[in-house]
Amino acid sequence: MVNEIEDQSNRYQIIWDLGRRCSYACTYCPPHRNNKTSSFVDYDKLCKTVDNVVEYALLYDQFRKKPALKKLSFTGGEPTVHPDFFKFLKYVKKEYPDFSRGLTTNGWFGNHVLDKVLSLTTGGTLSYHCEATKKQKEQVISNAIYL
Repeated sequence: MVNEIEDQSNRYQIIWDLGRRCSYACTYCPPHRNNKTSSFVDYDKLCKTVDNVVEYALLYDQFRKKPALKKLSFTGGEPTVHPDFFKFLKYVKKEYPDFSRGLTTNGWFGNHVLDKVLSLTTGGTLSYHCEATKKQKEQVISNAIYL
């Protein structure tokens, strides 16, 4: 029976794929990673799932020498196209402030969305897409500079 867990990285990280939808249609992205038709998981189910993930993380901490640094990282498709994404991030930030919140995004959105991203996450990754249009690339570069 396990009585104690020692983890050198001292991290508990969930990388959460929120769905297939994306604002791009890159030829190098396979269909199982991106489409324009898959359904979105509803807000209540997202909240219930994160509640269960946190419950497990807290249980896991009971067996550790010291509590783990906890992080939820969201990816997809493109997480920001989910209609309840920002509402869900607000829920996570309010209910679980000890969890850091990461985002992997293509960064193709205006400053009003970027401001929401910055206020609700604790870090993230901008992915570069070589097939994006010049206008799309300019917007992503503008967002990267803004960061």
